[in-house]
Formats: sequence, structure tokens, C-alpha cells
Amino acid sequence: MKKINILIVLVLAGTFLIPNSVSAELVDRVAAVVNGEVITLSEWNAAFQSVQERVEKGYNGPNKDQILKEARTATLNRLINSKLVELESKKAGLTVKEEEINAAIRDITARQKITLEDMRKALAKEGITFEQYKEDIKENMTRQRLIRREIGSKIAVSEEEIGEYYKANREAYEGAEAVRIHLILLPLPKDADAQSRERLRAEARSILDRIRKGESFEAMAYQFTKGPAPEQGGDIGFVEKGSLVAEADREAFRLNIGEVSDVIEASTGFHILKIVDKKGAGTKPLDAVRNEIKAKIEEEKMNRRFEEWITELRKGALIEIK
Repeated sequence: MKKINILIVLVLAGTFLIPNSVSAELVDRVAAVVNGEVITLSEWNAAFQSVQERVEKGYNGPNKDQILKEARTATLNRLINSKLVELESKKAGLTVKEEEINAAIRDITARQKITLEDMRKALAKEGITFEQYKEDIKENMTRQRLIRREIGSKIAVSEEEIGEYYKANREAYEGAEAVRIHLILLPLPKDADAQSRERLRAEARSILDRIRKGESFEAMAYQFTKGPAPEQGGDIGFVEKGSLVAEADREAFRLNIGEVSDVIEASTGFHILKIVDKKGAGTKPLDAVRNEIKAKIEEEKMNRRFEEWITELRKGALIEIK
């Protein structure tokens, strides 16, 4: 996960952390009232805690106290904006269900090729709890729905804008070298002795021998692989160079389309690869990334329009900061 720098901290931060010496009776005091809805000091405190921890650990400049003070103010403004969005969302009948949040998290872990446990550990390193992360996702999903409802129909992206964006960001669309692989994997247990290793090696060689004699790689994968996608014949899709264990990676990018590797022995186990397709490195054509670019421009425009919209909303709201 990308580290959050101080500027982002100031913009996105949560609340001011009350020192332990302060009486607990302060925790539930009212920090602000937004159109009759209360933001408590404890909410403010909880939202800022992870931010303060990051600043304390990662910044040693002479103006740390000023940074924390500004972050505290920015935090309260963010909470006020969030409360306004929440109230407007309720008016509009917009909701985000728990299963939608979970689906979004599954999509994130799949795209980043990490497990849920990996995500939890990465968040913990940033001082963010999993529940805070889920709440952020919920808020972002609600915000996006409200934006699309209120201003989405007013956003248009021209072909000229897409072309200009592509030219200005061409390096971002350089496709990495990748191969599509069908994989048979016989994993090696961490505590495997020499006898267990030899038994697995013999099994892998037997499988490869059957493939060499004409049996379907995919059928063998379905029957024997302990790796991903057995029902799909071990099809793990396109993988970029450097994504596999070193021994398998070398073979994957050496072989031609249609070729099957020898048994590849690595610390993780025994691999047999079939190369199904290849994609070379190079710049992706505009047609291949047009929709992606359009979505990015739309998002940028909507974010700008949102800032204008929330400013107007604040002007018409009853906001009292205690």
C-alpha cells in the first residue's frame, strides 16, 4: 500500500487525539452540529488517531505541532462534509449495503493480487483499522452515488479531451510483457523431507510424461493440480514478468506459445507450465484504453464539481462548531 504523505494526511485526516491525561468525560462532548445532527468529540478523536500516529512516526520537522493543528481543523471540515453528504444521501434514499462493501473489498484484493489478511496487515502498518477502512469505502461509494445523481448527468467528456489526456500521459499506457499460463502445481510442504520431495518430483514427472504422450494438459491440471483454477484447466490468466517464482518466471518467458515446460522445481513446489498466449511490451493503442481514460476524466470533473457543490451546500447549511 502506498504511504500517505503529510499533505494527503492534512486533507484526508480524521480527528484530534485527546491525551490520556484528559478526563474521560470530555470524550462525548459535542464538536459540531450540522443541520441538527451532532458530530461528537469522540468521533473527531477516533478519525484523527491514525493520522496523528503517522505524523508522529514519519515527521520530525520543527513545525509538527502546527501540522497537527491544521490537520485537526481539516479533519473537522472533512467530518462536516461527510455529515452533509450523509444527510443528502438519506434525503435521496441512497444506501450502501454491507454485501456491496464486501464485494468492493474482494474486487480490490483480486486486482492487487493480495489476500484479505495481507490487506489487514497493510492497513495496520498505516495505523488504520479494518472497520475504518470499510467505513471509508462505504462513504466513498455513497459519495459517488450522490455525485452521479446530483451532477453526473452534467458531466461530458469529448474525444478531444480523451486524445489530449492520452498524449500527456502516454507513458502510463505502456503495456508490460506478459504471458497467459495454464499451470499444474504440486506444492511442497514447508517441513517436507527428502523422501517427500522425491515422491512429489516423481509424481510431477509422471504427469508431464502423460502430457508428452498426448493427454490433455487441461485434463491433467483438473485432476492433479493443487494450484489455482483446476476447473479451468489451471488457467491463471496473463501474468507479468517477475510475478512468478524465479524458476518458473524464466521458463514462462522463454517458451513459445503452445509449448509445455519441463518439471520446474522451486522452493514452493513443482510446476509444469503451458504457454497459451503472449503479450509484448509496448504502448497500448488509444482504442484499447479509451474507456479507461474517459472514466478518469469523468472522475476528475466530478470531483471538481463536487467541491463546488459541497461549498454551496455548506453555505445553505446550519453549521455550529463548538
